[in-house]
Amino acid sequence: MSVFKIPIKEFADVASSLRYTSEFRDHFNNSDERLLATLYKQSEDDLDNAILAFVERLYISNSLAFAVQYGEKPITIERLEEKDLEGSLLGRKQLWKLLRSIRYNLYTNAGRAFTSAEDMEKLDRFINTLAFEIAERGVE
Repeated sequence: MSVFKIPIKEFADVASSLRYTSEFRDHFNNSDERLLATLYKQSEDDLDNAILAFVERLYISNSLAFAVQYGEKPITIERLEEKDLEGSLLGRKQLWKLLRSIRYNLYTNAGRAFTSAEDMEKLDRFINTLAFEIAERGVE
């Protein structure tokens, strides 16, 4: 198991796909989060910011896993700006493959991850939902 640093462009593609594809956007929050968003009247901007923050945390987690795995010293990870996360839209299968690759590369060889349980749950939920949709609808 080797870790590679995924290019920012691929994280940008994930962010844009989640933000600008309504069916992906609609699945971003779990049922509890959707209820809270309704109760507190979450705006579209709030959801955009949540998506961008989630993808940036995945980027940071991947960067940390890579740095720890290969002993980078000092560890320096630049924060991303919104413009850094403007990418291309991906289809279901492309997004599924990329999310699986990101998930794999969040772990060091020693099994350490720098991702919260909540973010990992969200990532797994997306991967599983996409896998189900691909199986049901066929390859896109």
